[in-house]
Amino acid sequence: GSGGKEVAVGDSEGRLWIYDAGELAVPHSEDWAHFTHTLMELKANRANGEEEGPVE
Repeated sequence: GSGGKEVAVGDSEGRLWIYDAGELAVPHSEDWAHFTHTLMELKANRANGEEEGPVE
C-alpha cells in the first residue's frame, strides 16, 4: 500500500477512480495558507449566494 496516501475521485456518472498521491499528499507550509485563503473565499461566496436568495 501507499500508507493511506490515496485520493478518490468520482463523477456524476457514478464512476470512481483511486489515485496514489504519494509525496503530493504531504502539504508544505505555504499550502496551508493557500488552503485557508480558498476556504475563506468559498465561505464568502456561499454567504453572498444566500443573500441573493434561491435561483429559479
